Amino acid sequence: MRWPWVSRLAFDMACTERDRLREQNDQLTESLIRMERFKAGMAETPRPAKRATEPMPRELFEYYKGWKNPSIRKDMIDRAIRRHSRGEAWPSIKASVMPKPKEEGEDADGA
Repeated sequence: MRWPWVSRLAFDMACTERDRLREQNDQLTESLIRMERFKAGMAETPRPAKRATEPMPRELFEYYKGWKNPSIRKDMIDRAIRRHSRGEAWPSIKASVMPKPKEEGEDADGA
């Protein structure tokens, strides 16, 4: 097959136009998909899969279980689970919630 002779500038312009049209086509296709999902009652874009959460450490659960008031206990457990689901690690939650053990030789006034 014999291709016609064209200048490099004309070839580059044709390639640029082709790329622009492909990008525009992709945008229109995405827009149509989002509209169809919205009409079907779904979210416009698929939600990312939730990452698996680790269970609450036993020591932390036992600490929360020690609270007498059940509503405070449930609230504290829910807060910890929410913090973990946002991406915070259990050791940092445990460090911020549980009291630090007193070292030997410390007085009650901390001196």
